[in-house]
Amino acid sequence: MSVIFDNRIVEACATLGTGDLLAAGADPGFSTFSEKVPVGSTVHYLCEAVNPVGRPTGEFELGRGTYTAANTLSRDTVISSSNAGARVDFTQTSKRLSLTVLAPTTDVLRGDWREALGVPPEGFVNRLINPEFLINQRNIASTSVNNQQVVDCWRLMNSPGGNAISAGVTPIAPPGLARAIAFTVPSAYVPASGAVIGFQQTLEGLCVADLGWGTANAAPLTLSFWVRSNSTGPIPISLRNGDATRSFVLPVTINTANTWELKTIVVPGATSGTWSTTNTAGIVLLIGLAVGSSLTAPTAGTWLAGNYAGLSGQMNLCASTSNSLSIAGVQLQKGTIATPFARRSLSGEYALCQRYFGLVNVSVRFPATGPGQILSPAFTFPVPMRSTPTMGTQVTGGYANINSSTGQGSVSALGFRYDLISGGAGDSYVLDYVFYASADL
Repeated sequence: MSVIFDNRIVEACATLGTGDLLAAGADPGFSTFSEKVPVGSTVHYLCEAVNPVGRPTGEFELGRGTYTAANTLSRDTVISSSNAGARVDFTQTSKRLSLTVLAPTTDVLRGDWREALGVPPEGFVNRLINPEFLINQRNIASTSVNNQQVVDCWRLMNSPGGNAISAGVTPIAPPGLARAIAFTVPSAYVPASGAVIGFQQTLEGLCVADLGWGTANAAPLTLSFWVRSNSTGPIPISLRNGDATRSFVLPVTINTANTWELKTIVVPGATSGTWSTTNTAGIVLLIGLAVGSSLTAPTAGTWLAGNYAGLSGQMNLCASTSNSLSIAGVQLQKGTIATPFARRSLSGEYALCQRYFGLVNVSVRFPATGPGQILSPAFTFPVPMRSTPTMGTQVTGGYANINSSTGQGSVSALGFRYDLISGGAGDSYVLDYVFYASADL
């Protein structure tokens, strides 16, 4: 089956409601439907609401339809949408309608329209790791500990609030997603001047080196995520570099209480500052829930010199113990268009997490003929780690006839040596010990 590629088509869209999509004039430099698409053709379309400067506002519909008449496109099959996969009842006047593929009437592979839209292969769309919060190697049910991983690669920032907020995994999530992170307030708290309370992931410099941040060719990023809260108002979203000398803060507003809302922001590329392209901290993303006044950015939506994470007028989720908020399906992608949530395979996601934190089961046994005899097997980590990890015991197993010096020997990013030293003659072993290796950012 072939897919026919044509010139990029982008037009304004005059449709309100759930009816046919009505093309209303091409954007500068783009073609119109009437110029490129024969009547009767089956096409893949993307219709999205945009703000006055052309940035997506979160309402979108991606689907397959038929160009039935001049400037008219039927909405035959919805592939994905901000309305949980159903037709969107468009209420916003300003919308953009685009087409890049002329499709046959038979089904096409999902990858066809993704390639035509200029989106990278699905596994590389989302720069964030564990964005659906499925991987939890530490098996943490909930935590209020500052700087502790809630799930793999996602950290709770709770300083200096102490017990100001608690976070844990919940199965109550938007349609199409399996997990969310729920935040509750154990003790009401007014953030101190330097307080940072929120949810954070640090991206390794190697994973964002292609963005070219710190240069004139810096590429933009688009962040999208689902949020639900029993409170309404703006929450600050911030990005900064590893040494906290460049920051960008922009609010997203929770409009309706107790309702899942999809939020999208576009972050212009940072053309100045120092941005790591090695295995150190590259970009730090923080979803702020309560931020102190000394970290309030003087201006929203622009890159600033310094460390900022909050905005004037922001919500303080910690103001009351009755407040709650949940976050799900977080996606950070290169470019200015928020595409539907890109899910990697579970095994692929697990391997990405293991670069930063992994578990190794150790069972070693040998018959010693006397004390001080050594068996030193080598263990390889599931994937090469970001750097030489810190190691410790996750699960204590059984042991017998071993010297107190038994334990990990040399450690590298690839694995470690375990030295089992006999305490005397006889059966010497450690069984079913689980060790962790941490190279978190």
